[in-house]
Amino acid sequence: MSYNDSTGSWSLGLAEVWVRATIELVDAMLGAEPPPEPLSPIGRAARTATDAALVAVGRPSADGGVRLSVLAGQDHRAIRRVAGRDSLVSRVFTASANRISPDPVAAGVLDGTSACPRGLGSTALLTVADDRVVPAVLVLVRYAADPPFGEEHLALLRRLVDHGAALAALRQQVEAERVRAVADDRERIANGLRAAVLPELIAVGLALQNTVTIARNSMVRRRMLQVAARIDGAAGSLRSLVFGLEGMSR
Repeated sequence: MSYNDSTGSWSLGLAEVWVRATIELVDAMLGAEPPPEPLSPIGRAARTATDAALVAVGRPSADGGVRLSVLAGQDHRAIRRVAGRDSLVSRVFTASANRISPDPVAAGVLDGTSACPRGLGSTALLTVADDRVVPAVLVLVRYAADPPFGEEHLALLRRLVDHGAALAALRQQVEAERVRAVADDRERIANGLRAAVLPELIAVGLALQNTVTIARNSMVRRRMLQVAARIDGAAGSLRSLVFGLEGMSR
């Protein structure tokens, strides 16, 4: 977060707050071992389908909703720096490295206009980004062939899109104001982040833990519990960062 004396305005710098939690989230997901080979033909098809990915940027629209758009080259390069050139994240992009065509079914699931094909797994990469900063939230969600498991993940992904839009709106609100009282503004920002972001992150981690209990495959359940625990750890890290920001104002 920085203050511009010439314009009398604040730059919130969401990346400063989010980058550590972002890296932890990406590491948790990419570091998880893939689920064992399913026994059923549908399960085997779902395992293959997880190689496909959807990349979407959630930005607030004029009516207050979220518009999903294609990831631009600038964000693509930032993601490669965070996730690694040879990671699954990098492999979802086309050779042009500037544009990727999202899967229409997956896109429909995200915006609520279509349902997830039962029994089909997928990988969804969600990034909530601002044109001027490193992508603030990068979450790789791989859900298993168990249909209830996948549907629950889609619900979590939609919630992440929603709170990403809230974060973008908060950034715009802060940058639009000319702040005079430094300490008061820092406290307001910290309180806003804590109220809008932390409950959502913690809820996502808890919901993921609750979801894995319905997975029939014990090995899938065990691995996903490990990932869920690391997500909770990332949420705790972000909570510490926000509380630290609040402490700076005192």
